Amino acid sequence: MKKLITIILFIFSIQIFAGQYQVTKQKNVTLSKEQIEVENKKIEETVNNYINMSFKEYLSIFSEVKNSINIDKSNKVEENYIYRTFLELYSQMFNLIAENTKIEIKNIKYLSNTKVIVKCEIITPAFDNLNNLNEKEIEKKLTEKYDLNKLKNMNEKEMLSEFLTFSIDLMKKEFKKKPSYEITKKDIILERNGNNWKSKEYEKILRDTKIQK
Repeated sequence: MKKLITIILFIFSIQIFAGQYQVTKQKNVTLSKEQIEVENKKIEETVNNYINMSFKEYLSIFSEVKNSINIDKSNKVEENYIYRTFLELYSQMFNLIAENTKIEIKNIKYLSNTKVIVKCEIITPAFDNLNNLNEKEIEKKLTEKYDLNKLKNMNEKEMLSEFLTFSIDLMKKEFKKKPSYEITKKDIILERNGNNWKSKEYEKILRDTKIQK
């Protein structure tokens, strides 16, 4: 789950809270206070735009993969069904995390007139309760939800689909009942190019997602 959360930090449209951050600068920075205020707004917008664009690109990949599964006749129908179910449920999980994720800008440090480090705290839902459930506990909960005879009559495809769906539903309920979060600290380096700020890291992420499509 931790690895998955790390990936998600790059791809989701998140809410930025940027009102209380600190601004620092090196001695070589010659921008006036007014200029820095203007640039700060651009920097906030840039961080938000990068994450929004990354989110849209990854959603597009999900959609194209699902469509390719429908078109590809060489794969077995059962395998296609399971894979589509898996993709759909992961999309739901990503949406749940995106809707409840926010980023707080803590500091914008000007290294020069054209380069900054944006220090952020990215706050994401934590699903520790779900992580602690073992397979037997999930089976027990499934049995409580469904009639035992119905479960016995399910084939492997149907059982896997129910298992995945139940896991996502459980995740939603657990978070709604007792929300918990984890904080990941992130440094984003931006460089000014003309009137715009660019991140080499996020530019690479966007290029890589386009290549995958």
